[in-house]
Amino acid sequence: MGSSVEFDYHAGLMMLGVRRFGPSLSSRIAKRWFELVGASVLLVAVAPLALLTALAIRLDSRGTVLFRQTRVGKDGRYSRMFKFCSMVEGAEEVKDALCHLNDVDGLFKLEDDPRVTRIDQILRRTSLDELPQLLNVWRGEMSLGGPRPLVLDEEVKVQGLDRYRLHLKPG
Repeated sequence: MGSSVEFDYHAGLMMLGVRRFGPSLSSRIAKRWFELVGASVLLVAVAPLALLTALAIRLDSRGTVLFRQTRVGKDGRYSRMFKFCSMVEGAEEVKDALCHLNDVDGLFKLEDDPRVTRIDQILRRTSLDELPQLLNVWRGEMSLGGPRPLVLDEEVKVQGLDRYRLHLKPG
């Protein structure tokens, strides 16, 4: 256990304890700077690709280019996550009607989702639909790496020790 163990005497008994752990303030500051610089550089580097992606989405379907959805982040805080819009307009409203086709137990996933647009099949396969999440990293709501941010109706299904994932910043 090394230096993480502390011995203490209380009422004549020797007690063994483990110190609190986690990153120091300087480590948290360094990580935040790394994420700010990394997200900024990546945003500039992928800007032409993001512009072409936005144009392809606009030509393929009506509606907005950016999809905003409330997700559960670190310590259960809610934030608006950005993605390139990859489904037909009004896809959230018809989700309940498609629940009987669900492929995954506990989460909502469809192998052949009828709401997905043609361009989205390419965007999802290449993960280009997630480029706008760099804005969430820049805003401090997400990390460059971490667990997937949970959709609100998935968050209530996470129980027991699995809830510890909510202590991490999603990425």
